[in-house]
Amino acid sequence: MRTISDKELVAEVRNLMTNHKLYKDPELSLNSLADRMNVPRNRLSRAINDVTGKNFSTYVNGFRLKEAVRVLSEPRISPRFVLGFYKEAGFTSKSTFYKTFKEVIGVSPAEFKKAKKAEKEKKRLEKSKA
Repeated sequence: MRTISDKELVAEVRNLMTNHKLYKDPELSLNSLADRMNVPRNRLSRAINDVTGKNFSTYVNGFRLKEAVRVLSEPRISPRFVLGFYKEAGFTSKSTFYKTFKEVIGVSPAEFKKAKKAEKEKKRLEKSKA
């Protein structure tokens, strides 16, 4: 039986996150993912660290933030939705969501949403002038 490489292991994690959206589960943990994948916890942790340069939480939060940015970029999403969105993205608390979003994206979710709305309005105005 061939031993799976760290890169292959992380590729499988990426597949589970992308195609099965495991990151949306606020209860997702290194232990639960290792159990699901039938690999030792420390092996999975080491593979994620070595291949991505990130720890498990940071790696998973990256998927959550991509989802947040995707959804918050949609014009039909109201600013009020932003307040409760953290659960849908898989974060366990609003404060963790806001802190992580601001650290990585550089602005708060509400500021991001406001900037996206202004950007869309600017494009609309430019189109109408043409």
